[in-house]
Amino acid sequence: ALYKAANLAFLKGGYDLSEQTFSRIISKHPSTAFAAPALYKKLYIHLLAGKAAEAEADAAALKEKYPSSAYAVHAMFALADFQRDSGSPQKAVETLAKISGDPASPPAFAAEALYDAAYTLFKMGKNNEAVALLDKLSKEYPNEAKTSEGFYLAGDIYSSANDWEKALIYYT
Repeated sequence: ALYKAANLAFLKGGYDLSEQTFSRIISKHPSTAFAAPALYKKLYIHLLAGKAAEAEADAAALKEKYPSSAYAVHAMFALADFQRDSGSPQKAVETLAKISGDPASPPAFAAEALYDAAYTLFKMGKNNEAVALLDKLSKEYPNEAKTSEGFYLAGDIYSSANDWEKALIYYT
């Protein structure tokens, strides 16, 4: 009932009340199935409010307290998106590296993190670093869906530099 009330407040835009209620769930009921999603929603509220430091603390708490929860990985992706979109793309790359470098990350998530980091580096004009990550993606995760997207991204990177021969290799 408490989680539903917090979620309802969240959906209606009552972020202060929602955050307080989610915090209560986390502190009073940390071992229930509602604690990790409550902490994730709290992180999301902090991102909506532009409170980067609080969101980073929430992501770290999720990883520490609920390491096997999918919410921990999703929190890192949400944080990286926020960092990239709010003008801190290098921080986003660093956050994504935590996902891809974590042996506990499922392969699909690690592959997605490598791809997202490469895309961010490409947008930053760091083409060589981006291609290096895409090469790592194709070597470490050859069977993941993001790997095929990585080939197209590498082609785009080379074509943006007018290196048509290399671009063609990745496009075909």
